[in-house]
Amino acid sequence: MAAYNQIEIFQQSQKWFDQLPFEWKKWLEENLEKGCSIEQLVDVLKENGFGLTFQTSEPNFLSLSDQDQEWIIEQILNGVTSAEIVKRLVEQGLHRQQVEEYLGNLENNQLYKILKKKHHQFKKREWLIETLDQLAQLDSNYCKEIPSIPAPIFSDFIKDYYSQHRPVILKKGVEHWPALHKWTPEYFATRFGQHLVEVQMNRNKDKQFERHSPLLKQTMKMSKFVSKVMSVEASNDFYMTANNATNSHQMLQELFLDIGDFADGYSNLALKDERSFLWFGPKGTFTPLHHDLTNNMLVQIYGRKKVTLIPALQVPHLYNDHWVFSELSNTNEIDFKKYPLAKSITPVECILNAGEALFIPIGWWHSVESLDVSMSISFTNFNAPNHFVHRFPKEA
Repeated sequence: MAAYNQIEIFQQSQKWFDQLPFEWKKWLEENLEKGCSIEQLVDVLKENGFGLTFQTSEPNFLSLSDQDQEWIIEQILNGVTSAEIVKRLVEQGLHRQQVEEYLGNLENNQLYKILKKKHHQFKKREWLIETLDQLAQLDSNYCKEIPSIPAPIFSDFIKDYYSQHRPVILKKGVEHWPALHKWTPEYFATRFGQHLVEVQMNRNKDKQFERHSPLLKQTMKMSKFVSKVMSVEASNDFYMTANNATNSHQMLQELFLDIGDFADGYSNLALKDERSFLWFGPKGTFTPLHHDLTNNMLVQIYGRKKVTLIPALQVPHLYNDHWVFSELSNTNEIDFKKYPLAKSITPVECILNAGEALFIPIGWWHSVESLDVSMSISFTNFNAPNHFVHRFPKEA
């Protein structure tokens, strides 16, 4: 709502805005788009000789609640007529004059015009994404089944999958890893039992456990964690995840001696320790629907996992409400009345067995469920460009 509040304040200052030189109007608009507050910008203008009277008291129409104002703006941007908006809000008990005055001021507001322009740009890009997805679905292999092949030479992997943004299951890429033959819960307990490790605990008490993962971190000895894993038939209540590595650093350094290059030449081994991540937990652990900000290789070392994938191009239908997460945590439990756009997604499932790896392209949505006690390694240190996170927009 911060941007909308600035719209309301800005409406009161329209007169002096109109009197600004063109270059200063452009400067003001650009900085408003960047999120600067009007108060800060007015101070700069005053320092540059513009005598401005800036009033922040609210006119009568601002008695509309923040929720009502946000709803009005969203309806207008989505093409609902002013008459229909007035009708609906009057039926809900709002005063017609308040709503009409708000709409009148809003349509003449410079900041709102900027917002409207940006929204139009967003809708055009969304149209392009949806169109590309529809065209991709003309390929009978598109998101119907994830191919499973022996790991090809690295140049063919780049040509056919990495650069084409296509997931694939790769076999025979880690047969030379000692981890594939050594790692078991018993080995972890015996070899690393006294090491303090960081895990997520009490996940069942928080429906948003993945989003709130930093709050669920606890440290314990590896031996105790292994005992918990082996004491249950299935559970999602505790899990050692990629986000729980800070206090496990010493142990992980030793563990990662058991992993190496993937196939021949896939990995930048100089970055192995900092871009490899351990996942260990009981049958039943579940990572809800999300996408990553890098290309990832998920290597199954022990047990099996089921991965559900959704093409990145279907993001307009995935209710991406915060960072890399969706309001749809599990594709098997979608309320289509509440989330009608989700009818257009095409999830595909695959089973990852020990010794197999799944290439998950950047932006592809996925959820992961352990079908057994499971140990996995994910890595991002490909011998190819994979640093795109710095351009990912920050949350408002």
